[in-house]
Amino acid sequence: MDYQQQLMHLQNTQKEALGVMVSAVSMFGRIIIMVIKDMVQQLLENIDHLVVIQELV
Repeated sequence: MDYQQQLMHLQNTQKEALGVMVSAVSMFGRIIIMVIKDMVQQLLENIDHLVVIQELV
């Protein structure tokens, strides 16, 4: 393998690594968004309960 081939191989490896990293980050981001949505949903339900309790008092 001459220098040019080595360089191309290295660049391809770098691109692959970047692709894997980007997909991992986007997956992690989706998980975080799902968790936040769930937390907001729970918070809204709790607020609804609080409002009902206040109306009863």
